Amino acid sequence: MNVQLNQHSKETCDPIYRKTLALSANSETTHAIVATPTIRPIYVWDLVLPCGHTPPDSQGNTRFNEDEIPKEYRYLLETLQEVSPPIPGPKQATRIQIPTIRVDAPIVQGDGWEQLKKGVGQRIGSVNPGELGNIVLCAHNDIYGELFRYLDQLNKGDEIIIYTQENKYTYSVTSVQPVDPTLVDVMLSFPKRTLTLISAYPYLVDNMRVVVKAELQSSIPDPNPKEIRVGIVSGHSGNDSGSVCLDGNGQVTLTEADINLNIAALVQQKLLGLGYDVDLLREFDPRLLGYKSDALISIHNDSCEYINDQATGFKVVSSINNTDTEKHLVSCLVDKYGSTTGLVFHSGSTTFDMTGYHTFSEVDRSTPIVIIEAGFLKLDHNFLTQQTNTVANGIAKGIICFK
Repeated sequence: MNVQLNQHSKETCDPIYRKTLALSANSETTHAIVATPTIRPIYVWDLVLPCGHTPPDSQGNTRFNEDEIPKEYRYLLETLQEVSPPIPGPKQATRIQIPTIRVDAPIVQGDGWEQLKKGVGQRIGSVNPGELGNIVLCAHNDIYGELFRYLDQLNKGDEIIIYTQENKYTYSVTSVQPVDPTLVDVMLSFPKRTLTLISAYPYLVDNMRVVVKAELQSSIPDPNPKEIRVGIVSGHSGNDSGSVCLDGNGQVTLTEADINLNIAALVQQKLLGLGYDVDLLREFDPRLLGYKSDALISIHNDSCEYINDQATGFKVVSSINNTDTEKHLVSCLVDKYGSTTGLVFHSGSTTFDMTGYHTFSEVDRSTPIVIIEAGFLKLDHNFLTQQTNTVANGIAKGIICFK
């Protein structure tokens, strides 16, 4: 293994001024073009490679190694925050196997301190397996299972296998190299399907990183992939306004139909990006008659009127059939929507408008169907209108939990 350290310039050290890479698909040469400098927030994770920590003591105690951060940026540690992981999906990495060094471990989204206690962490923002670009994974070498303890013993040509819910991707090692912890450029993407593995190095010293580079050799798709079909009804859409919110002068400020559509469209967009087949449906959409899918969710919101101080939160109700499948769908939505939004679940305040919802009797009986009132348009108004993406995330996560 080559132990010569790579060095990088001040420009690549300083995350305020980044270079834009112009990549030519018709040439083997990669040209770097300096773009107009743009100022953006600086994050600790821009300055140092993941998986750094102090050497464990005799009791196994360790911590994030602050000394790796350049002195002029250590003030950022005071506001250190974890990056939110993406919504789980069938194209994300789930497991890694490296036969040569006997690694077989789960892959989790994120490479922060807590995530790396659970398995090999994928850098948020790096590509999915098999995609054009660089998927970046890291794990510890001498703590939390020592998953990458022998990473430095890999050789050119060794196989690394990455699994998703649908595919098996085999990468071949092209290089193994120790580097300085601030050499963040190893995580850059180029117009190839590449994999980068990172761990602290050497064992029980941990003042460097070992970086393994690999390129995609083959992928084997699932011969029987299951396409999941989901219907999203935008409550009141194409029919009426639903609840109408007025200001002190009697002017309309918001309608339930508008906010329902905003949420429904975002849910559809998120699920489509994860490989789901999604129908966005109107309130009395003719396609609902005999509609068949793996799940149908009708999105609504509660009144604009002030009821009392407890009139905040959400409701979820299934059809009168209330099958075990629908109970599971309700459970997933209650759990994931509540934990994502922080809103309170109202289990005992449902109305006949929900339990007697017309679509329950229109769709095919095999279709699990629920209606969700995502919030109250009075007390939850600001949250529903200003954090609509969070609302949509909560519903999408509930659907993913179910299917």
